[in-house]
Amino acid sequence: MDWNNVSLGELWDALQEVDWKAPRPVGEFLLQPKAFVLPKSGNKWNARVKNNLYYYRTNYAVILIGCFVACFLRNPVALLAIAMVTLGLLCLNDPFATSLNDQLLRLMKKVHTRTALRLRAMAGQHEGNLGVKRRGKRTLYILWLPRNAAVALVLLLGLFLMWRSRALLTLAWAILFGVGLPLLHASFRSPNLKARLASSREEFRAVWRGYQADVLHDYTM
Repeated sequence: MDWNNVSLGELWDALQEVDWKAPRPVGEFLLQPKAFVLPKSGNKWNARVKNNLYYYRTNYAVILIGCFVACFLRNPVALLAIAMVTLGLLCLNDPFATSLNDQLLRLMKKVHTRTALRLRAMAGQHEGNLGVKRRGKRTLYILWLPRNAAVALVLLLGLFLMWRSRALLTLAWAILFGVGLPLLHASFRSPNLKARLASSREEFRAVWRGYQADVLHDYTM
């Protein structure tokens, strides 16, 4: 199969449909120095990268996850900061903010019923309409704070922690190593193990034939 004729979209579709097996052995993946050579042309590099991304998909996924885990274990405050900023942005969505407030009040009710009732009363909430207070127009609350104030507080704290912990730098290192290392391996690892790669190529053909058959038999298009 000519991997140059396989687009990135087709490769992505195949990766979503194919079974993700156990990672390839370390000996095959790394411990064969003679298998790492420079591609002779841009077309050969393109085909090699797509081939390796498909064949070593599980190994690359392990490397990606491992790089993120390693980077954020070294800087857990950065992970907390990114999570807080993400939470603040999600709270700008009305259904998410209402659901979050409902869950927080129910959790508070299990821990301390009187406090939960007091918080609900402070926000002017009623049973069956948690998280919503009507004053001419719909106003959302998260616990006792108006939604906008809660979002501003979470975002400010999250951004401050991001600045102090250099979270963006940690994220950049995680992406650089998590994406760069697999791409570097895929670029230099020559697919010279034809016997083993043959099964991979046949597997790809089978998946792609099934995908094309589904498209041809989709009479709703």
